[in-house]
Amino acid sequence: MRQKRVLVYAEAPAASPTFQIRIAAPLDAAGIEIIYVDDLKSRELIDVVRTDVDAVIVHRGTRKRCKVYTILREAARKYDKPLIYDVDDLLIHVPRTHPHYQVYQSRAMGAMRTLVNADLVIASTSVLADYLRHFHANVLTIPNRLPELLWRSARQQSKEAVPARHRDSQITLGYVGTASHLPDLQSIQGALTTVLERYHDRVRFVAVGVPLPSALGSHPLVTCITPPRALRSNYAAFAAFSARLPIDVGIAPLIDTPFNCCKSDIKFQEYAALSIPGVFSNLPPYCRGIVDGCNGFLARDEREWVNKLGRLIESADLRHAIAAASLQDLQRHWQSKEPAAAWNRALDLASQVVQTSAHQRKRDGISAVVDELVSYQNDLQRQLKRTIGYQLARTFERLRRKAS
Repeated sequence: MRQKRVLVYAEAPAASPTFQIRIAAPLDAAGIEIIYVDDLKSRELIDVVRTDVDAVIVHRGTRKRCKVYTILREAARKYDKPLIYDVDDLLIHVPRTHPHYQVYQSRAMGAMRTLVNADLVIASTSVLADYLRHFHANVLTIPNRLPELLWRSARQQSKEAVPARHRDSQITLGYVGTASHLPDLQSIQGALTTVLERYHDRVRFVAVGVPLPSALGSHPLVTCITPPRALRSNYAAFAAFSARLPIDVGIAPLIDTPFNCCKSDIKFQEYAALSIPGVFSNLPPYCRGIVDGCNGFLARDEREWVNKLGRLIESADLRHAIAAASLQDLQRHWQSKEPAAAWNRALDLASQVVQTSAHQRKRDGISAVVDELVSYQNDLQRQLKRTIGYQLARTFERLRRKAS
């Protein structure tokens, strides 16, 4: 049987975390060969779509004026190859309180266009899939998958670099994330402050990649580590860096928003890979896979955060038990052949969908509307830039005349 091959377009580098978790690791486990758009010249794309691949996958969306995406979309339609949209965030509905709202908002229309143009949509969680079904009839859920060899190697490095993990002296609480999680950390700063004051020299807190809110920024038992920028685009380097962090108990707070509820449990998996027990917000990313008190702890409010962090701080045996259970869950996930089978089924289903004439008519009709909206938005932005430029030029000229 011929090995399946897909052509993948993604704005993120191939070594980046999101690409490794969503595309590289799952497709490798499924035995599906990946051809990267970045490895081809524009004039080669059409021939590759026509002769060399079973499907075209677009990961997370496209910029509004993306010529490569237009070439891929038209070639896929012309040669009856499925166009699959893979996404792991609710990119079409980002809350205004999100620290990166402006960046996401500027790309929301591109994400919507990619969504409605697709023959099949693959989401990272069932909550995200349910939301996207308001806009697309064919949505599947395929969970994230950590690259197994990468994190097994990181776990070994962790044993060598942090031999004293889970010691009974000073316990380090840690949060590994990005700057976008500042509001999430702010939501539990009261609980963390209470824990630090209650246990004093027995515990400290380190935020890795997440800026510190005011109540924690000046606390003597709190440290902030800024990871090298290169880690954002190199997941192997990020895993190796995480393995050297002396964290005894991990946390993953989330504010209750539709955007956050659509996220996956990737932070639970990363902590589990390093045998770090954790406390997580009691929201869909975590409450469906974590059994409270068995493979992790779930917290709803400040009282529960304080109580469950306290239980882990006070008991080395409990920390060991939670860490072991979470690692076993991750290993079962790695051993499962379901994710690989799911991707192969997804490619088969996408091929079937493409052959349905009713689907073609519906997709073309919706796509035309969205394409028109994207074009309209682009025109408005160009007009706004010209207007601002004209007004600035006039103001400068008036000031120059006054000065002379």
